[in-house]
Amino acid sequence: GIYLNHHRLTSDFLQNDPKAVLNPGDYLRVHQQPRRFPIERLQYPDCIVDITKDYVLVNKPTGLPVHPTVDNIQENICALLSTFLGEKLYVTHRLDMGTGGLFVLARTLQFQRYFNQLLADGRVRKLYRAQVAGNYDGELELTHYMEPSPKAPKNVSRFPMAGWPVCRLRILDCEYHS
Repeated sequence: GIYLNHHRLTSDFLQNDPKAVLNPGDYLRVHQQPRRFPIERLQYPDCIVDITKDYVLVNKPTGLPVHPTVDNIQENICALLSTFLGEKLYVTHRLDMGTGGLFVLARTLQFQRYFNQLLADGRVRKLYRAQVAGNYDGELELTHYMEPSPKAPKNVSRFPMAGWPVCRLRILDCEYHS
């Protein structure tokens, strides 16, 4: 992972401009030990649940990022499935690395915009199932506000903040096991 002036350099950087040099004031960042991810967990084609002309529905295993990380652009589900299918895929939403489950990759930029608008309008529902220790004896709906930022992790607040989208977690059911 090498960045020059906040832009990631790819392996073809010097091939495109063999006389490329650093200039005074340039910002160079080098990740010498990029994070590694267990790509063997992505069992394709079994992880592909459905493919249409617009999207690929994927069953994501835990431990893998959906999208490139700052120090690793190859070991992520979008890049791996793009290579496997021989086409560029586009991230529509994400699941955290520690979360497994279904998510959608777009096959076109048009569908990516359409699906993102569905999410923004609240016309797509995402359901999560979590297993926790102990008893839950709290609210049935948890609300927080997320800072609109391209960086991760995101800042969140329990209180409304100007321009921050609301995120609601509604607990549908609780099962207690001993």
